[in-house]
Amino acid sequence: EIFNTYGEHDNRTLLAHYGFTLAENVLDTAHLPPSSIEEALASTLGARELRRRCRDLARRRCGRRLLAPLRASAFAFAFDFAYAFDRSGAVPPRILLLVRALLAEEAPPCW
Repeated sequence: EIFNTYGEHDNRTLLAHYGFTLAENVLDTAHLPPSSIEEALASTLGARELRRRCRDLARRRCGRRLLAPLRASAFAFAFDFAYAFDRSGAVPPRILLLVRALLAEEAPPCW
């Protein structure tokens, strides 16, 4: 009997490197690229208003950290900065903070 282990990987990695996926992979995640969030916010606020709010938020240290994935989305490796949803489907806190900060009528306090 021969056993082969591929290590602990999500389905994306298993498919890319080994050509298969697992039906019940507890490490599996769904990735949401930052550009999708940016497009949704632009459709809600308008592109110009979104840019203004991003500039305002970027002036704050906590805002720069929140905006880092959106700024990275212009690069080829942007998928590495994607937001990951685990199998529970809970929205990652970083997405909630970013959307809340950009949709707020007033600038939120720095956390």
